[in-house]
Amino acid sequence: MTSKATVSEPRSGPLLYSGPAGKVWADGLELYGLTARGVTVQGVMPGGPSTQPTPAELAAVQDAAKNAYSPLRPWMAVAALFLLLIVLNLLRAPLWLTLLPGLAATVVLVALPVSRQYRAFAGLFERRGELTIVLSDVPTQAVSNLVDIGPDTPAQTLDAARQPVAVVVRGLPGPERVKLGAAIMRRASLGQALGARKGRKP
Repeated sequence: MTSKATVSEPRSGPLLYSGPAGKVWADGLELYGLTARGVTVQGVMPGGPSTQPTPAELAAVQDAAKNAYSPLRPWMAVAALFLLLIVLNLLRAPLWLTLLPGLAATVVLVALPVSRQYRAFAGLFERRGELTIVLSDVPTQAVSNLVDIGPDTPAQTLDAARQPVAVVVRGLPGPERVKLGAAIMRRASLGQALGARKGRKP
């Protein structure tokens, strides 16, 4: 890693985040004094090496989606909707009035677990004063280099050859940590979905 002035250059990847600490693209970042170019932003985790989420916290995030309808269950909502549609049909309700409850129920059944899990993840980022961005051109859970950055980080450029690298970002306000974490998570989820779709093609 060499110390030099940060010079903004166009990115080929989309902009994921822009805030008080700088910017993050799909293929690099400029946060505080650190510049990294030509390396994929692979993922993000709440906390740093010594403040990682506990197994209990991670389990709570998973449970947030599984128990989104508690104390009800999805089949109960579907059964209630079915009965409502029968009643509306017997009352000869207009078609739009019959379709409206079905549409609303579908949105709730799909959106509620996602919303609950997102709030649980947001809580992890809010409760910690730092987050970790993983830079790597291939999916990985292991990194060979660790870089710590904050408001007092001097200008420096990260060589893409050092990947996979974990960039620990400290000093971001809670809402900005959530915003940055959510943006990278959405990008990573989209990449996984597209990868799985390609893998299913003959």
